[in-house]
Amino acid sequence: MLDYNELVALGQKYIVTDDETLTLPYLLDVVEKKIPDRNSTEQKEWNTYMGSLCSTWQLKHQEKRDIPWPQPPSHSMAVDAVTVSSAVTEAAPVPELNPREEREQKRAERKLYYEQGGNGRVGPARTQKSSKGGRTRDALADELVFESDEPSANAPGKRRPVVYCIACDHRSVGRDTIRIRDHASNCKPLQENFPALSSRLSKELVKRSFSKGTDGESQTQVQVAAPEIPTVSHAHTLHEYLLPSKLSQKQKDLIELNILRLFICCALPWNVLDSTFFKDFVSSLNPTFSVPDRSAFFAKHLPQEVAAWEERFKKFLAPKKHLTGSLDGWSTRAKDEVYTMHTTIPSRRSFFTNGHVFRGESITGDALKLVIARELNKYTATCYSAIVGDGGPNVRSAKKKLVQDFPWILNIYDPCHNLSLFMKDVGKIFKD
Repeated sequence: MLDYNELVALGQKYIVTDDETLTLPYLLDVVEKKIPDRNSTEQKEWNTYMGSLCSTWQLKHQEKRDIPWPQPPSHSMAVDAVTVSSAVTEAAPVPELNPREEREQKRAERKLYYEQGGNGRVGPARTQKSSKGGRTRDALADELVFESDEPSANAPGKRRPVVYCIACDHRSVGRDTIRIRDHASNCKPLQENFPALSSRLSKELVKRSFSKGTDGESQTQVQVAAPEIPTVSHAHTLHEYLLPSKLSQKQKDLIELNILRLFICCALPWNVLDSTFFKDFVSSLNPTFSVPDRSAFFAKHLPQEVAAWEERFKKFLAPKKHLTGSLDGWSTRAKDEVYTMHTTIPSRRSFFTNGHVFRGESITGDALKLVIARELNKYTATCYSAIVGDGGPNVRSAKKKLVQDFPWILNIYDPCHNLSLFMKDVGKIFKD
């Protein structure tokens, strides 16, 4: 039986002292040295206990909440009590939390872990292929979600695995890595509360981007090279009856990238990808290429290509000065308010920067100001010299508050919008 005296004493030392060296990464390192087996129940319980200590300390000292300290794991209760500081009274049992409160506690632990310099090793221990085969577990996906199991609605008495976003309560059934990355790439709470983790995700998406690996290459190299076979005039050759050779992975990636560009740049509906006619068309070009499923294709490629584009756009804007940001809003048929932001360079060339959908949240000057500030900081706010928007009350309020935080930026009313309103009023004068 393992001796847990050292871990119990370490936990009590954390409670009664203000030793700044006792950070969560340090506590987890001590647990791992004491219990090296990451698959063991003991290590998982002690990791949870150390994390609970840190989150409880944060709630007690920063939020001034009167809550009891957590108890060590139950299997350590047989430890000799002499090793425990006599200055510490016996901790009261932690009250049972509902699932939402439990996620909030885990969220606070994970946030504190990253703030204290932790990096990785927060999810399940399996990082290699299992003996049953299958792909390697994605360690970054472990850091982006909390895993749980809940009763199945379709099968009473059975439970199913679910995951929740580390930064918000977005929930999905199963552990689909593509869906996890797709949500995390657009999760605003993740960008605001876990900036280091969000940055790591962006870098990982850029590395996986197909366009990243095909820069500078001819877009016509997807055809399969075939050996030249000498022929007799008007005679058939064996080559005419052979299927093309199997596509390489690089050729498949290039074809998928061009399909994505086709759908986005030509504004094609995404359900065309599942159309039998589209599949027949692609098959006639190359029978060895299989058209991917729509749900997996766009969820996989869009976050990767957006991250790759943002990296290129940052490099493009880096040497430029006196940029102009413009903001405009419109409503969808579903009554969602969408605000888009563009960046114009001194040569008057304009680029779409980002868009934000206000779904289920109030559109206020403060909310718009946060959206604009996030984009300015993403592309170096000191390079911007002006912000342009229409005369709507929320936009005016957002721009006024923005220039208070960025005093070098000029607040400019949108002349095109103003001229359009002027001509509309003039037209009413001559209306029959």
